[in-house]
Amino acid sequence: FELQLISIKLIAAHLINVSNSVVQVTVKHSPHSVNPDVLVTEKDLFVMNEVTTKRLTFKKPVLLWCSPSNPNASHVVKELVEGLLGALDSGGTRQSAVRRACDHVSRLSSVRRERKQMVSMTHQPPAFLKPNSQDHRESYDKQSGTAQDDAQFFMVLYLNRNTWSEGNQLAEEVRALLAANLPILMLHECNPEGYACDFSEFFETTPHDLVVGGLY
Repeated sequence: FELQLISIKLIAAHLINVSNSVVQVTVKHSPHSVNPDVLVTEKDLFVMNEVTTKRLTFKKPVLLWCSPSNPNASHVVKELVEGLLGALDSGGTRQSAVRRACDHVSRLSSVRRERKQMVSMTHQPPAFLKPNSQDHRESYDKQSGTAQDDAQFFMVLYLNRNTWSEGNQLAEEVRALLAANLPILMLHECNPEGYACDFSEFFETTPHDLVVGGLY
């Protein structure tokens, strides 16, 4: 259905652009004539209730842990958080214009505040990775103000050519996460300026026990 929807949008965009050109020639002196230089694309069109008109959200707050032992990961995770917050904030803006014709939405500012609390980043490790920790279930991240018990926790593992070349600390953290059955979100760098490499290289540079243990 989604592929059919894209095809319909492509056809509709073409018809609109052709029609705009005809209208421009027909009513060239009308103040309501359209600009033929502005082309409509399928991205400008939407169908009611399609996914691009829906407001995106998470079922529970998301906490992304960026380990200081993961080289250059911090700026990538920040970019990811900003992108997620942008998606949450902009989701449904197309359909909201239609909805405003039927009902009044007065909670926009409060909704935005809620969404900013839905995704956060921390450099603080889970409690069970901290020295002298007795209970890995109790942890509170002071930086984000999000209790890890109340949030969906992910370790973000940024993969590039230098990921496994900075000592053993990162490998130990990954082992602990795997042992605790906590999710790891892996980001593979593809930009040559970011020390990108083929994914196959990670099977050679990653500690053997992590590869055998099913990290990838």
